[in-house]
Amino acid sequence: GFYVSLERVTGPLPTLDVMRNEVVELIKTGTEEPLGRQLFREAWSERVTRPRSALVIGVAAAEVGFKKLVGSLLPQAQWLIDEIQTPPLVTMVRKFLPTLPVKFRFQGRSIRPPNVLLNQLDEAVKHRNKLVHAGQPPPNRNELEKMLRAVSDFLWICDVYAGHGWAHEYISVATRMAWADDGRSVS
Repeated sequence: GFYVSLERVTGPLPTLDVMRNEVVELIKTGTEEPLGRQLFREAWSERVTRPRSALVIGVAAAEVGFKKLVGSLLPQAQWLIDEIQTPPLVTMVRKFLPTLPVKFRFQGRSIRPPNVLLNQLDEAVKHRNKLVHAGQPPPNRNELEKMLRAVSDFLWICDVYAGHGWAHEYISVATRMAWADDGRSVS
């Protein structure tokens, strides 16, 4: 069957005027697109012609996006997360993310993203490590695109948690449905 789910984050979602004003203010202050999103776009553009580069850059995008989220929510931890070797990305997301003071939460969802998304991110990290450290080939194009889509969804989730409630609209329906099906209570 076909299933459609419209999700909302808790807290008031911004109106179009508020969203427009936020974008205008970001432009006025010279704010750049987040580095994680820049890296993701670069990875996506390289996926066909340079799949190895796409995978390495895509995983870096997820890692950078998460570290920037932590720094925005816990400014006192920014230096630590930037300078000290951190645990693997998915370990940090599973164990550390639920402890963060996120600015928006999804109604009826754990702060931790759905397991299927975390598993895809974990596969991407493992493939990247094998590619970089053991010289193994990148995943096939379909697998690579699945991994990169997981990175994109993860970056949008980080944007929501950083306070950009409008970003929830860009999280894929598949990820939102998986989150609903995870059956976890809100943490």
